Amino acid sequence: MTYKSIVDKIEGAVNDHAMLYDFGYGQLSDIKVLDEDGDGANYPYAFLVPAGVSRNNQSQVFTFSLIIMEMALTPSDVLTVQSDCIQYLNDIISVLRYDTTTNADTLLNSSTQVFRERFQDDVAGATASFQIAIPDPISACVAPIGEWTLLDTQTITLPTASTFALLGTGVNPCSYDTLNVNQWKYTINLDIEALVDTDDWNWRAINIVDYDTVTNTSTQIKSLGLTLLETSGSTETVNWTQEIQFECSGTVRELRVYLGDSRDTSAITNALDITGTIKREYKTVTP
Repeated sequence: MTYKSIVDKIEGAVNDHAMLYDFGYGQLSDIKVLDEDGDGANYPYAFLVPAGVSRNNQSQVFTFSLIIMEMALTPSDVLTVQSDCIQYLNDIISVLRYDTTTNADTLLNSSTQVFRERFQDDVAGATASFQIAIPDPISACVAPIGEWTLLDTQTITLPTASTFALLGTGVNPCSYDTLNVNQWKYTINLDIEALVDTDDWNWRAINIVDYDTVTNTSTQIKSLGLTLLETSGSTETVNWTQEIQFECSGTVRELRVYLGDSRDTSAITNALDITGTIKREYKTVTP
């Protein structure tokens, strides 16, 4: 259960309460007040203030202050309003305490204070400070952190490449599923020289693609634009490091790196001199 889901649960309890008409979350400065158009909170109004998170090896504890306020137009209203707001707070804490749909535990060590304040409205109410604990053992197994492992470094030597060129060979990332691999990193270092005039070429990019070897189709994952290279003899150096999240879907697939775009049907042969390396790494997460 996440911090957001806890806040959503508290908001849901407030919204389901028959006597509460508005909910807010944030710092005290975020409490709704009347603006120039006369818009403000709908009372009774509940406002949740975060007060910190603590944890140990087995759990996290979230601390909140829940403020419930109501209009108190005369001094004689204050005590009744404060009493009602204490009851509303008890209702909300009871709903959270006995909720069986989550593993959260609302700790019964809350404290409540009554108040009377003047914001833009004259209000009175009560504030309860309480804690919600969730079991959450620390485990490196679920942390998306691991070490990069070098797969290979491909040497690229294409002295007479086309304007659409496969750089090196592809790798099937799905074959690494048993190692819990879903992150890849490509470090591409290339020197590119134009052997012909290139100012009319449609493509100007290096593309990392997800290639389906069954359907012979490609889906672009990442692309790096090039300035390339407007006259014969002009050169460009590419230094590009790109991390990729990859999820397998059961088909036979490869990660490939292309220079150019397969949609450019007018690819020019013997147009480029390409040299350099592509380093491929993957990351595994193991407890």
